[in-house]
Amino acid sequence: MRTCWVLLGILAVGCGGAGAQATRGSFAATTRQADAPRVTRLARPGWVEVVAQVIASNDESPASARNRALIVARRAAVQEVAGVAVTSGTVSFLSLRAGETSELAQMLGFTRSEAVIVDERPGPERIEPIQGGYRLEVSLQARVLDRRAEADPGFRIEIDLGGERFLHGDLLTLSVRSTRDVRLIAVNVTDEGAVVLLPNRFLSEVVVGAEQRLVFPGPDLAARGVVLRAQVPPGERRVLETLLVIAVRADRRVRAWESAGVSQADFRVEEGGEAVRMLGDILAPLADLPPKDWTMAQVAYEVTAR
Repeated sequence: MRTCWVLLGILAVGCGGAGAQATRGSFAATTRQADAPRVTRLARPGWVEVVAQVIASNDESPASARNRALIVARRAAVQEVAGVAVTSGTVSFLSLRAGETSELAQMLGFTRSEAVIVDERPGPERIEPIQGGYRLEVSLQARVLDRRAEADPGFRIEIDLGGERFLHGDLLTLSVRSTRDVRLIAVNVTDEGAVVLLPNRFLSEVVVGAEQRLVFPGPDLAARGVVLRAQVPPGERRVLETLLVIAVRADRRVRAWESAGVSQADFRVEEGGEAVRMLGDILAPLADLPPKDWTMAQVAYEVTAR
């Protein structure tokens, strides 16, 4: 039996310049009147509580406004703990479609090598009617891991997919190189869910030597029919996918990953809230490791319909 994994499209962007510009302008206009986030450091190390708000029109759903407010809250949490200005390309992209961005996309937007939100607990929300719309306020407790002081600056991984733009149906090959001996875990995240690519039932342990290059799927798996194929979901013209790779020193074992059973299935797939929880379960154990013992990288790539 041939095994095939099809990459799903994620983070669908606007289909035209005018639409994207309108969204960008609307985002700027609605957030300009909101109060600045209020951040309080909690007694637990790395934990902060953020109260953030946005202004929404009557045409915007509370769910959409909530996503925008959570973006503001997560950005404020990272900047409070790590002092890192969150201006990555991912977050810039999120701002364009803030009202439609999934929780999974937001988690990736605030997952960086310098500072990582490894746990969070949403609190109460408050809606206040105003002329022409409403003000939505959210509270969020977040645990932010600041790696900069203790990280190993020479510990890096490089991800290569052979390009950043692909057409529907193209075959992809993941290539990873590390400067240290490592164990790898690779997760592909979409707006609909997340898939653990490595490890899996075929490669239950993914150990790569320093300066060696891992190619997935390699010749053995390719001979068994395992492929990575770019795909645009029905009804979409262009999508963006994100691949997250975490590397832990080879002499370290992350028991939480093993107990979660990420290597038991062909490729573990979760959707919706379960995918959010799975990604959280993968990130949370990193807080218990010395920052010098792990690193991460992520790459976004675009898939266009033929």
